[in-house]
Amino acid sequence: MIRFDKLTMKSQEALQAAGELAAGQGHPEISALHLLKALLEQEDGIVRPLVKKLGADLSGMLADVDGRLGSLPSVNGEAAQPQISHALRSLLDTAFKTASKLKDEFVSTEHLILAALFLSWASNNLATSHQYKKQLEEANEAHKLAVADLNQTI
Repeated sequence: MIRFDKLTMKSQEALQAAGELAAGQGHPEISALHLLKALLEQEDGIVRPLVKKLGADLSGMLADVDGRLGSLPSVNGEAAQPQISHALRSLLDTAFKTASKLKDEFVSTEHLILAALFLSWASNNLATSHQYKKQLEEANEAHKLAVADLNQTI
C-alpha cells in the first residue's frame, strides 16, 4: 500500500499530474512513463535542474516520453479512473526503500527519479542508468548541502 502521507508535496503533485495525463489520454493505467513526464515537466521542481546538470537533453527526453505514451493502449468513451500500473507501483516501492535507506522521512521527487533510474525506466533516456545514478545522487547531495548552507545564513 502506498502511503501518500509520506510523499512530499512535489511528489504528490507529480503523481496527480501523472494520473491526469493518463486520464486525459484515455490510458487505463498510470505508468512510470506518465510519472517521468510529470517529473520532467515540473517547472519549479528539482528533477529538471538535475537532469540538465547531468547533460541530458531534456526536450529530447520529453519528446521520447511523449512518443512512448502515444503508443500505449487507450480506451474511448466513458473510462474508469486510471489505476496505478504494476510497474509504477514497483517504482514507488523502490522510491520508499531509497528514502528509508537515505534516512529520509518523506519520499521526494529525487527519490522517485532515483527509483526510475534504478529500475531502468529512464535508462533509454539517460544512457547508462548506473553511470547517471551516481551523478544524480551526488547532484542531489550537493543540492541538499546548498539548501542547508542557505538556511544557516538566513
